Amino acid sequence: MRNTSAKWHPMHLHGHHVQVLTASGRGPVKDTVSVPARGGEVTVDFLATNPGRWLFHCHNHHHMDDGMVRLVDRFVVLDGGAVLTQGEPALVTRDPAVIDAYLGRKWRLANA
Repeated sequence: MRNTSAKWHPMHLHGHHVQVLTASGRGPVKDTVSVPARGGEVTVDFLATNPGRWLFHCHNHHHMDDGMVRLVDRFVVLDGGAVLTQGEPALVTRDPAVIDAYLGRKWRLANA
């Protein structure tokens, strides 16, 4: 996420936790991620395991009132910029390519 505004935004995706990606690798797992003001960027990774439609919004409630809120019902899964799959969360999660990219082949074979 890139923030071009003059205010910071605590972004939250209902129904999921995200892992912050840092220059040195994987960072903390969170349910709300602060995106700094004036060009701040945050990259997150998450596995969409909860089916349904989920709210994605800024936790500054006056920003929600101004329209900084979306309903997410489809996901596109990228791996190095290439689209692996897309669709509803439960369907995306069952895709072997997604599981391999996110958790690795060993996990899928051990939990098949």
